[in-house]
Amino acid sequence: MSEWKLIWHQALTSSPKEGKIVGKDKTTVFTVHTPAEATGLRIRFTNRLGQGAYRIGRMAVRVRESFFSVKREGKTEFEIPVGETIWSDALPIRLEAGDDIEIRMFFESNIVDFNVIEEEAHLYLGDHVYGQAETAKESNFSKKTGIFPPVPAIEAVEIQTEEELSAIVAFGDSITAMSRWTKPLSARLEQAYGGKYALLNSGISGNCLLYKVPGMLGSLFGEEGVKRFQQDVLEIPNLKVVIIALGVNDVSYLSKKTAGLINKENFVQEVRKITETLHERGVRVVMQTISPRLGVARRMGKYTREMEALRLELNDWIRSASIFDYVFDAEAAVAEAHPDGLYYKEGLHQGDHLHPNAEGGRVLAEAYDLDQLTGRFSICQIKDPDEKSRIACIVLEALQEWFEVPETREGYIQDSAGWPFFAAFVEGQPVGFLCLKETGKATVELAVMGVLKEYHRYGIGKALVHKARQTAAEQGYEFFQVKTVKMGCYEDYDATNRFYQALGFKEFEVMPTYWDEANPCQIYVMHLKGESENE
Repeated sequence: MSEWKLIWHQALTSSPKEGKIVGKDKTTVFTVHTPAEATGLRIRFTNRLGQGAYRIGRMAVRVRESFFSVKREGKTEFEIPVGETIWSDALPIRLEAGDDIEIRMFFESNIVDFNVIEEEAHLYLGDHVYGQAETAKESNFSKKTGIFPPVPAIEAVEIQTEEELSAIVAFGDSITAMSRWTKPLSARLEQAYGGKYALLNSGISGNCLLYKVPGMLGSLFGEEGVKRFQQDVLEIPNLKVVIIALGVNDVSYLSKKTAGLINKENFVQEVRKITETLHERGVRVVMQTISPRLGVARRMGKYTREMEALRLELNDWIRSASIFDYVFDAEAAVAEAHPDGLYYKEGLHQGDHLHPNAEGGRVLAEAYDLDQLTGRFSICQIKDPDEKSRIACIVLEALQEWFEVPETREGYIQDSAGWPFFAAFVEGQPVGFLCLKETGKATVELAVMGVLKEYHRYGIGKALVHKARQTAAEQGYEFFQVKTVKMGCYEDYDATNRFYQALGFKEFEVMPTYWDEANPCQIYVMHLKGESENE
């Protein structure tokens, strides 16, 4: 069935001086790419921040050299009322996957709502909706401000399509807003999966997760991430994946005055809240490490050792936390070691040691593992005993690092044939499994679970537990338990403990000699009552 799906989005912020820096009686021109076939197009406008109605003189889109007039309630001239979000009339236009859609809008009034995420956008003086706009005189906005030409008032572009087109949202700061890594990553997604995904940019330059920058820059840099998360992420329809890419600006505002707000404890707390909210909605969470900033002091002012120490501390936590479905190590992709610390690699930044240039953006995009980003795997329950044993054998024989004793592996393989069995598949091949075992009328145990090492941190283990937990609740079990080696004995098992804790398991009891004294048994338990109703 054909539905409206987003292909372009920007998080709107406030233009300085009530829009007067951008000015009025100008034409904004930018291009949107569609990864899917479509039979219609519409555009969403917003006037959240203005003091008066925004006047749109006329507007058009150009596809394959043909112009199509954009109207609102049948009119080529229209207004966007204060405090409102409105849609254009639907354009019955046939689009092919891979089409570039040039959008041209002539606005007659100052517009406060805007952003600067399109490096190739243009801002022309006067009305140049039709004809050869390329020959018109451009505004000096970019020359005066040093930032990209703005796209005012336009919040989103949607197409009417039968394709899946799930939304992946990049929630970040200027490193994201500049689109230098999001656009090449979007191209990779399209090449790999066709019309399955639309990568949407919710970056705002200067934005922080925790801190609201004061003064005029504060309005330009937007509300702190914890406040704009609802509007710029959660309210996006068909949301499947969120990439959290904030923090590099927070650390740069660390001082004696701000240390009570900008610290590891608050950062961890707020990222956990965001992650939990997304997971409750079934959204995959990808967390980026914070890229280097040491060289910034050479060009953009003070950057202290305390700031750098906090950045490194936050990255250590991001890498070790088990709450994320995928950790993308942006620092590792672009950093190089110097005697005094990590710097942005020369040739990958735009000269400020902070923002990627085109090559830096490409390197970041290429470093993404698309399977881990999208979580494109399937989980299903296996009924056939022979198939259960076959999958268990494939996985456990590949995991002898953890399942060292041959008799134990063989025991699990044989027993799995009679247990409730859940398997994970990538491109039809088994990559992991989980078995349940009843230990009482109200209790079921996670008897054994394994995921091939090359598929760790894809979120597969979490998905297997989620499916098993849901099934157990549906079958009337009230408690879900699991055993592992107590925290503090072995590094590998410490990671396992953190994994279970992140999933909601609670410490129940330690049995020091259940296995042997060197491997004290930690029992975790989870209450399942109401679980099936809450999924």
